[in-house]
Amino acid sequence: FTFGRNPAADFVLEHPSASRLHAVLQFNGDTREVREAGGGGGARGGEGSAFIYDPGSTHGTFLNKQRIKPRVYVPLAVGHTLRFGTSSRIHVL
Repeated sequence: FTFGRNPAADFVLEHPSASRLHAVLQFNGDTREVREAGGGGGARGGEGSAFIYDPGSTHGTFLNKQRIKPRVYVPLAVGHTLRFGTSSRIHVL
């Protein structure tokens, strides 16, 4: 799923600090794909894992109030929070 200001995004973000393509939420049902691809920064998820990816947004993507590194897949878990750019809106998983 994609997040961003682009009207074609799966989740359109209307905040002015959001990039056109701000972040990507990816689900992985096969852990072999993550390991063979190098894990995008060493992430190792279990079956059905979810990851957030920031392709280099200007104002960043925040996981539990911490800015994530751009171009790295970061594993997610139930209860984690996401924030995009300087928006005050928080998304709870």
